[in-house]
Amino acid sequence: MSAYIAECCDCAAHMNDLYTLAVQRRPEDELLLEVARGSGRQEGARLAELLQYNLDWASLLEMARIHAVLPSLYVALSSIGWKDVPIEYRDKIEARFRRHAARNLMLTGELMQIIDACKARGITVMPFKGPVLSHRLYGNFAQRVFLDLDLLVSHDQADELCELLHERGYQSSLGAPASYEQTYFQFSRQLPLTQKDTGTTVEVHTALLKRSGARWTNLESLSQRAETLDVCGRSISVISAEELLLYLCVHGAKHCWERLGWICDVAQLLETCEHLDWSWTMDRAKELHCERQLSLGLVLAHELLETEILGEIGGAAGAAAKTLANDIAADIFRPKENGGSRLANPFRALWCHLRSRQLLRDRVYHIWDTTMRPTVADWRFIPLPRALSFLYYLLRPVRLVGKHLLSILRL
Repeated sequence: MSAYIAECCDCAAHMNDLYTLAVQRRPEDELLLEVARGSGRQEGARLAELLQYNLDWASLLEMARIHAVLPSLYVALSSIGWKDVPIEYRDKIEARFRRHAARNLMLTGELMQIIDACKARGITVMPFKGPVLSHRLYGNFAQRVFLDLDLLVSHDQADELCELLHERGYQSSLGAPASYEQTYFQFSRQLPLTQKDTGTTVEVHTALLKRSGARWTNLESLSQRAETLDVCGRSISVISAEELLLYLCVHGAKHCWERLGWICDVAQLLETCEHLDWSWTMDRAKELHCERQLSLGLVLAHELLETEILGEIGGAAGAAAKTLANDIAADIFRPKENGGSRLANPFRALWCHLRSRQLLRDRVYHIWDTTMRPTVADWRFIPLPRALSFLYYLLRPVRLVGKHLLSILRL
């Protein structure tokens, strides 16, 4: 890994680019970056200096919500006794954090009950993200923002898990016919189920990645290197640190790294896990064709959050990853209404996705998958009987053209 990164680095020019970006950021943005670095990488003097600015606290709180770093903001400001924080916004931050912590604890309790029920029925599940990831990376359930629960299950036991969840009041969130849901589940390897009374969503996964990556990221494969984590008095099987790093980087790239919180997860994993097998990680990244996505996650964690990567390396990994990281860093705090959202703008999202993939075949497949493969939105637009479902491959590109043409005209 060390040789791989060192081979690709050109730190001086890249650091100049990042310095220019830092000069252009607002003090509110710099404050969010400072609190996102965590207690181990924060500079108390820098935090105090930023609090001396005439900050737009309403904007700061909104950006903390968007980037899922409200817990970090709460921890950082409370650790200095809320010095120079207006009392109005201190109360708002404390109230929002209490609501956030209460919901996280509720979700944690629900997850433990589901795990116990699965164990009683002999269903093997592996939770990831959500409460387990928060506990694993940050040591508590309130330090990370999560909105749902994710369970990995073998393909053979997926129906049993869904049946168990149905008995607990969960129903499919897709709102599509059962035949379409089966097709969706088979292709996407995930199915969202929501409990109507509480609004809790559980996503059932049979693999973490689609297509060729599915066989490397199903329960059977991930169990071979699984680790054990003690959560609420239970010994829970979780994916290995190396595979977790790969997943976090692929997941972040999938969402164009729109949230600072996702970069925090990568940084925290690198900070807290001292036994990462970098050689194995790079070999598996090559097998999954996600070397560039891994490099991108490492670059962002290092450059934005000052995370050390193998001590002496501290730099970017790969020219393509460095360039893309530069672009992401440039507009990560740009207001969405001004075009800052790479996902809200389909053309920016497509360009970001294509640049994060290194193989031509993966880029071509992504274009086809995005523009041609029918989705739930297509079914909701025109509900066709199963016998005519092949028409969705013709209707989808037409619907997309009309949708985005209207968006352009509104501008």
